[in-house]
Amino acid sequence: MGLRVNTNVAAINAHRQLWLTDTRLSRSIEKLSSGYRINRAADDAAGLAVANKLRVDIRAMNVASRNAAQANTMVQVAEGAMGNIAGMLERLKELATQAASDNLSDTERGYLDTERSKIEDEINRISASTNYQGRELINGTFGMGIDTANTTDYLENTAYVQNIEFNGASASATYTFAAGNSSIVITEVSTGDTQKLSLDASTQETLNFDKMGIKFTHTDAITATSLNGTTLRTSAAADATFQVGSGAGGSMSDNQVTFGFADLSTTGSVLNISGDITSRSNSESYINTIDNAIGSLNTQFASIGAMQNKLGFAIEGLEVAIENISAAESTIRDVDMAAEMTTFTRNQILMQSGTAMLAQANMSAQNILALIGGG
Repeated sequence: MGLRVNTNVAAINAHRQLWLTDTRLSRSIEKLSSGYRINRAADDAAGLAVANKLRVDIRAMNVASRNAAQANTMVQVAEGAMGNIAGMLERLKELATQAASDNLSDTERGYLDTERSKIEDEINRISASTNYQGRELINGTFGMGIDTANTTDYLENTAYVQNIEFNGASASATYTFAAGNSSIVITEVSTGDTQKLSLDASTQETLNFDKMGIKFTHTDAITATSLNGTTLRTSAAADATFQVGSGAGGSMSDNQVTFGFADLSTTGSVLNISGDITSRSNSESYINTIDNAIGSLNTQFASIGAMQNKLGFAIEGLEVAIENISAAESTIRDVDMAAEMTTFTRNQILMQSGTAMLAQANMSAQNILALIGGG
């Protein structure tokens, strides 16, 4: 065996092995302290890509689940108002039934008719005021949009107008805009109603025509005269869309649900209440009207109940998917603590033995001194 002073191969080998053990021990400590098997792309490049995709899906599904829950809350608000209206229809049926009997005089029927009128007013008030986070639900404007097919030079065509919202605007109505240098006036053509707002052309500004139920934002590139002569026509009430999945809409309709609410005012197509109970014949006719209104409202209750069930199933499905996808991500990203602790213990023992062997390798060259000393 050759004895060398300048190159201690045994010590170099021991040092290399000790460095590798220290690296593995550091990574093991990192995994045990973080709880992750993958702490950097180098740990598992393909696994990290898959785990990140799963994590994005999980976060999107959590939001979709909240969307569905909030949509269900919206439906419950509408259902509560419908319950009040149902109670008032029952009272109207009682009044009409009472007024249809000839044991009452026309004067007494007049008293009943006064109550009937007040109840109908209250139905209309509830229909107009029932809202969810400021969005009216059962007055016929829910889901309203722009009727682009019947509007020319309409407001949305202007590039500087953004985020048009409707909340109480009339259905199938035309609005025109007239602007000066520092103000803008909106007019509903059919009624002649107007509302005027000041306009600051130098900054981005949200214009809220609250009396008209129309709101939009303009950019800082707009001038007041740029809006002059533009028109806007609202569509009839339509279904609104709610995102209850992690994918896009369009053809992937399984990621969305749509529903709407009918106009539940007395003049709406559902209730369509008219007439009075000032005479026996009028009362008999009114009974038929209320019976039809009650039947139509019950149909709306059935539709609302079906939508609540649908949203409930959507939430349940999302929660199951979140659980399963979280488990899939965990198997890729999370560390098996028991297995990693075994690896840590092995590396720790190798670290201790490697340190000892490096010390022994460094001391082996001292044997040469015995040869130099001659004995």
